[in-house]
Amino acid sequence: LVARNVLNVNNPVINVHISADSHYTIILYLGGENYEMLQKVMESMISELHNLITNGLDSNGIKWKIKLYFSSDWKFMAIMLGFNAPNATYFYKMYKIEKNMNQLKSEFFNNRTSQTLNLPLPGHLKVSLLPMISLNHYVPDELHIMLRIWNRLWELVIQELKSENRFDNHVRAIINIEMQRISVGFHFWQDYAQSWHYTSLMGDDKEKVLCDFNFVIFDEE
Repeated sequence: LVARNVLNVNNPVINVHISADSHYTIILYLGGENYEMLQKVMESMISELHNLITNGLDSNGIKWKIKLYFSSDWKFMAIMLGFNAPNATYFYKMYKIEKNMNQLKSEFFNNRTSQTLNLPLPGHLKVSLLPMISLNHYVPDELHIMLRIWNRLWELVIQELKSENRFDNHVRAIINIEMQRISVGFHFWQDYAQSWHYTSLMGDDKEKVLCDFNFVIFDEE
């Protein structure tokens, strides 16, 4: 890597990206995806990463400093960081910001890194499982976040129609026609309890709805 100019001996820093993107299996275990289980099965890995950050790598007399970055979907990252629920009083991952604050002041944004943490920050129920990684080196999957945001926005559209007593056969037919216009396979159906459900869309179809769905049709009714 030095010969290929990927690493620079004059700036001996190696950036390591921990992520599922490359599809390398790190840990196999039986059990649920929760903080306590991950804390147990990752014990040896956490110890090795801590040693790597503390001691670096020594190669031919050059001590390489390691910088770790972590990337995953938002749900898994929230578990790894020991987050509060998003509706908690303290909800943000880095700073002491309360949800009921009317003004944000500059002192709230002092840089926080998880290397200095012995106790959970506001916004965290538990200490990060990877405390050797700086908080500003956690990178959530933007696509996953956008898909979750889309789900919530579409739920709000349906909820508003219901709150206005407009979620009837006529409006459902209008939605189906509009979905057909933008070439998205979509339909409503009722379960045995007569509750209404609708098609769960994939990423490409969600993008079509976000970009091309004509929400003005609801105002015209």
